[in-house]
Parts: sequence; C-alpha cells; structure tokens
Amino acid sequence: MKTFYIKEALFSSVVKEHSVSLSAAAKAIEASTSQRQQAALTVDASTKECKEATAKVSKPVSEAQLFLDSLQAAAQKNAQTVNASVDNLQRSLQSDRSKLEATHQAIEAANASLHANVNDRLSQLEAELAVENRIMDELDRRTSQLKMQNY
Repeated sequence: MKTFYIKEALFSSVVKEHSVSLSAAAKAIEASTSQRQQAALTVDASTKECKEATAKVSKPVSEAQLFLDSLQAAAQKNAQTVNASVDNLQRSLQSDRSKLEATHQAIEAANASLHANVNDRLSQLEAELAVENRIMDELDRRTSQLKMQNY
C-alpha cells in the first residue's frame, strides 16, 4: 500500500505540475491574445489614419495632376503658336530679303548707269570747255592784234 500512496502522491504531484503548466500556458495564451488584440486595434487605427490621409491627399494630387495636364497642354499650344509665328516671320523676312536684294541690284545698276552718264557728260563738257578756251584764246589774240594795229 505504501507504493499506492507513493504512486498517488507522485500522480498528484504530476497533476499539480501539469495544472501549473496549463495555468501558465493559459496565462501566456491570454497575454498573447491580448497583445494580438492590441496589435489588431493599432493596425486598424493606423489603417483608418492612412485611409483618411489618402482621402485628404487624393484631391490635391488629382487637382495638381489636372493642373499639370492643363499646363502641359497650354505649353504645347504656345509652342505650336510660337513655331508657326517663327515660320511666318521667317518666310516674310525671306521674301523681304529677296525684295531688298532685287532693289539693291537695281540701285547698283542705276548707279552704274548714272556714273557712266555723268562721266560721259563731264567728258563732253571738257571737250566743249576746251573748244571755248581755244575760241577765247583766239579772240584774245585777235583783240590784242586789233589793239596793236589801232595804236
């Protein structure tokens, strides 16, 4: 019977230890569950804040994107307008340059012709002046002769 009491005492001791282990395990599970619930609440709160922040940021980001799209469209339109204006100006300047070159050539031709006419006329006047000088010299000589004859 002694062995029975020893076995019973041993069994009782094992049950007690098992009970303490189960209690400790239950407390650990309960603490872990509590921590998990706290973590879940924290994650839920964080998720809610993220959703609210996303909602607050979405509208300005969307508006900024619309503004940038509008700005890009305006820039492209302005670039097209400027390019078209530059092309028109370039054509106009080319046309004006061609006209100026033609006018310059015409003026040079007229100037050359004028120089030739002036030179011809100067040559004629020189010749006429030479004839007049000879006539004047002849008149002067005859006048001198007549004066000498009369004295």
